[in-house]
Amino acid sequence: MNVATPLVAQASTLECLARIASKYPALPGAYIVVSQIVPNRVGVQLHGFQAVEAWREALGVPFEQVVLSRFSPDRVVLEFSTTVRQLGLEAVDFEVYGIEDVAAPEAGAS
Repeated sequence: MNVATPLVAQASTLECLARIASKYPALPGAYIVVSQIVPNRVGVQLHGFQAVEAWREALGVPFEQVVLSRFSPDRVVLEFSTTVRQLGLEAVDFEVYGIEDVAAPEAGAS
């Protein structure tokens, strides 16, 4: 029998997101995933690298923690992970990324 985790298990995560939205109202909107499986983890999918940079600055993540990698022949991903600790809340792990299209490398190019 699969017993669902109650919504209250996600309360700290949702409050953390609400505080970030309140403190940084101009922060780019995102596709955000908060799961009952891991209630203190947030997945933040953004449109473009400028949005990733805005979130990096808002969350206080050092530039050196950002990783750029090839997602597919014609796409690259910019991503970082961090743990956000706010007064009175449980720590929340953020996984933030954005994908952009790039020109695919030519066949035989090195």
